[in-house]
Amino acid sequence: MSEDNFDEIAGMFAERVSNPLAWFKHSRSLLAAARSTRERAEALVDPWEKSDLEHVATMLYGFCIENLFKAIWTLKKFGTPYGDAWDPIAEFPIELKTHNLGSGPFNFSLISGFTDMA
Repeated sequence: MSEDNFDEIAGMFAERVSNPLAWFKHSRSLLAAARSTRERAEALVDPWEKSDLEHVATMLYGFCIENLFKAIWTLKKFGTPYGDAWDPIAEFPIELKTHNLGSGPFNFSLISGFTDMA
């Protein structure tokens, strides 16, 4: 982000939304929440409450996967935040304003090129 156009709040937002590592961290947090919720559901006796918590855990797993896709998308769009050419934007890209992983930028072709990363 250029220093002549730098706004501290906008800069912090840009670094979060354009940073693939931030999306990956959100994904890991959602995974931990889903696992915790699933464990809690297993301990319940009431079948309705158990079913509700299992549905919540499934939703959290879905959001976890979504954030992994968004991490890959931001890595492809903005590159690594550790590179000199990294220039985050201080607005939420329209491509990230969806939960629909089956269309637009979020489809399985998104992960092509990442299968051989080691």
